[in-house]
Amino acid sequence: MANTTEAVVLEPERNTNERLKKFMSEASKYRRLATGGIVLLVLIGTAFTADLWMPFDPTKADFDSTLQPPSGTHIMGTDRLGRDVFARVIYGSRISLFIGVGAVAFTSVMGVCMGLVSGYLGGKVDTVMMRIVDAFMAFPSLILAMVIAFALGPSLFNIALALAITRGPHFSRLVRGQVLALRERDFILAAKAIGTPDWAIMVRHLLPHITTLVAVYASLLAGSMIFAESSLAFLGLGVPPPTPTWGAMLRAGVPDLELAPWVALFPGAAVTFAVLGFNFMGDGMRDLLDPLIRNIKK
Repeated sequence: MANTTEAVVLEPERNTNERLKKFMSEASKYRRLATGGIVLLVLIGTAFTADLWMPFDPTKADFDSTLQPPSGTHIMGTDRLGRDVFARVIYGSRISLFIGVGAVAFTSVMGVCMGLVSGYLGGKVDTVMMRIVDAFMAFPSLILAMVIAFALGPSLFNIALALAITRGPHFSRLVRGQVLALRERDFILAAKAIGTPDWAIMVRHLLPHITTLVAVYASLLAGSMIFAESSLAFLGLGVPPPTPTWGAMLRAGVPDLELAPWVALFPGAAVTFAVLGFNFMGDGMRDLLDPLIRNIKK
């Protein structure tokens, strides 16, 4: 009897492990997904282990080492205050990763909730919510983010919130369009017929069908969030100094472009590196999770 019980317990574990191995094996066939995953692992690994191996303080000035070119000691050179550029790039990646993940999390929750409610309920609710969305989308995203960030004040949370507010309406329209296509399907009509509450239909039946779309769009959106945060920091609306951010480093390096181009070059390369990583990840997830594209590739 004990052996039978043990077999019953172990069987779901084997099935789960087999499904996970199959998914990982399938995912490894997509080069863009693998490339994006490697890039993000490198960024995350270096950002959150820097305290263990980084010999330089990213905020400490050394006026005896100002504007030194890349060398064995300072592999990315130093800025006009003598701070190590490599250390500042690595520690600055923490800000960008927080913005990329945090702002996208805010945006996803906001966009999914608005899109589900608007698309499923329709009628006056849909009209009112979409007019609000249209009002936000009428403003250029970066300018609106600048206004919100200026009004809220320069802090990491406020920057993430400002970017989430500007991107949420776009997300909600995407989700709404998918919900409009699903709400007349037979399984939704059957759920209504047996008296399933609206909230249960949205959570249990509609939400699982849009998770792939949400995951792919969120991955692609994370790259644009990092770029937008760098733009705000470049314009002076980012996290206040001395906290290192890629956008602020770019701004500080502009006056020294002719004399010391590395001060701005390496933060700019880091922004490009991170944005490409998230974009590759999003493209790869789309190829992996979309059955039509997956069948074409096969």
